[in-house]
Amino acid sequence: MGMFDDIVCKYPLPLPEDNKGFKSNGFQTKDLNNALDLYEIREDGTLWLFECEREYTVGDPNGVTFSERFGEVKQINKRWTHVKLTKTINMYTYQHGEDDYDYWVEFTIEFVGGFINKIELKKFEANDNKERKENLRLHIEELKRRKEFESTVFYKLIGKPYNKTIWFIACVLNSVGSFITDIGYKFYRNIKI
Repeated sequence: MGMFDDIVCKYPLPLPEDNKGFKSNGFQTKDLNNALDLYEIREDGTLWLFECEREYTVGDPNGVTFSERFGEVKQINKRWTHVKLTKTINMYTYQHGEDDYDYWVEFTIEFVGGFINKIELKKFEANDNKERKENLRLHIEELKRRKEFESTVFYKLIGKPYNKTIWFIACVLNSVGSFITDIGYKFYRNIKI
C-alpha cells in the first residue's frame, strides 16, 4: 500500500449531476511527498501544506494514563505554507456511505505555480452497499455470540484450557517443523556440488 498524503479540498469539484449523495470528507494522493502530510486546496484554488515542529515530553513510569507513562508529542509552531507546485496529481477517496451507496471518487488536478489550472473527474462509482452492511451486521452478531459463549462456565472451565493446549501443541509442532526444515537446508547446502 505504501505511504500517501491527505488532501482536504474546499475547491468546488466537478461531480456528476446525480452524485448519489456523495459528500467529500477528504482525499488521498501518492503524487506529492508521500509522508502522511496534510494538504489543503482552498476555495481560491491554491494548494497549502500544514507544517509544524514536534516536541516530545518524556513520560513518568508511575503515571496513570498512557500519555503520562510514555510521554507525548506536541505540535508547536503550526502554520500553513502555500505550495507553489507545477504538477499534475491524482487524488482519490473510498467512502462507506451512511445511505445506500459506497463511493470511489478520483480526480486529476493540474497545478501551475500552486494554483489549480485544470481539474477533471477521472472516476466516480457509487455502488450499492446493502451487501456490505448486511455482512457487517452478521459479523457483529457473530462477535456478540462468541463473546457470550466465552463468558459461559463451560468455556471458562473446558473450552479455554482446551484451546490453550491445542495452541501449545501447534506451536511446538511448528517449531519442530522449522527446526527440521533448517537442518534439511543446512544439510543440502553443505553437501551440494
